[in-house]
Amino acid sequence: MTNAVIISEDQAVKHETSNSTSELGEKLRQDRLSEDLKMQQLQNERLAEETETLKTNRDMREKLIKRLTCLSYIWLAFTGIIVILHFFGCGHLSDMVATAFITTSLATVLGLWVIGLRYFFSPDNSTS
Repeated sequence: MTNAVIISEDQAVKHETSNSTSELGEKLRQDRLSEDLKMQQLQNERLAEETETLKTNRDMREKLIKRLTCLSYIWLAFTGIIVILHFFGCGHLSDMVATAFITTSLATVLGLWVIGLRYFFSPDNSTS
């Protein structure tokens, strides 16, 4: 009979140990889930901020491209007016000066567009 009692006491100790182990395991699992949830929330907040930054950059780039286009049109219109005035003899520019003026105006407009397009479509600036 004492053997039966000893075996049942050993089983009771093993049962209590397995219960405390399963409770500890459940606690660890809940802690891990809590940590995972916090990490996901932080990641979602970071992604929301990045999305807002990208939207702001896109809106700003749209405004800047419109301004660059207007500036280019005005610059080329001014150059065209000077060329027309020179053609009809109203302007007093020598041929060398007129050629230099037209060339530098065209180079300036093209340079503005190169700089602008590098900024507008640069992958490095899309996240900054």
